Amino acid sequence: MKVLILAMVLAAAASSNASSARAGALPEASECDRACLKGMLDSYFAAMLKHDPSGLPLSSPLKATENGHPVKLGEGIWKTAEAVTFRLDATDPEGGQAGAESVIKDGSGLALLLVRLKVTGNQISEVETMLPQKGGALFGPDKLTTTPAMYLESVPTAERATREQLASTADLYFTALQTEGTSQYKPAPLAADANRFENGIQTTNVPFDLFHKPAATTEQQMDEAWFKGWVVTNRRYPVLDEQRGIVLAIVLMQISPSQAVLLSEMFKVSGGKIRQVQAVLVDVPHDGPTGWN
Repeated sequence: MKVLILAMVLAAAASSNASSARAGALPEASECDRACLKGMLDSYFAAMLKHDPSGLPLSSPLKATENGHPVKLGEGIWKTAEAVTFRLDATDPEGGQAGAESVIKDGSGLALLLVRLKVTGNQISEVETMLPQKGGALFGPDKLTTTPAMYLESVPTAERATREQLASTADLYFTALQTEGTSQYKPAPLAADANRFENGIQTTNVPFDLFHKPAATTEQQMDEAWFKGWVVTNRRYPVLDEQRGIVLAIVLMQISPSQAVLLSEMFKVSGGKIRQVQAVLVDVPHDGPTGWN
């Protein structure tokens, strides 16, 4: 009888572990909840301001990139950072990842920095960063002063999208952009008042000076095929924040045969609609690299 009971317990445990694996749950040794992930981001920025990554819980090996290229943690802006003046976070406990759009003050002014961390076994195993060139055509870190309130709002439990739904909503946006002006075009799931901000600059519902275009909504820009011919590849959705309805997407957007941008977009999603887009983009060669595909 004891042997039978033991066998039943072991079978139940095996079934539970298999279910957890299918659901994408992190192993017990890798669990890092929302508070833990926020703490990892806090520690990352604190270490940057001290110009010393040695106190961070880093895995070995550690993979780190800046603008798609391998980088040694502690180089670049780590040597000059003086203060963090803006942060917009997203945390994904199930995926063990977190991201932050930030503004860093250093001796030469303000810099935009997108950070993605992956946490494995309570150690940071991946660090992906994007650092746009100061003074580019779209560059306005001074305009990022307060975290948009909607990104801080928790979506009511009954109205939350699943991880799959969040990723699908973001993907529909990129597909709509890529198929603009073609018979395959279908409008993206955008709220009527959705705005887009790129490197801190509002590019919807205001005149788009870079394109010499009048004010238009996010949906109107796509419906009128402002970006026809652009191709979106290497699509990734590494941070899916179900509680707040935030997707951190990172893609390669090919604008012309010689021009592309490495692009991160933080989508705020509720009610199945994209309510706002916060983008950080960096000019790169047409074929990348992204560092992660």
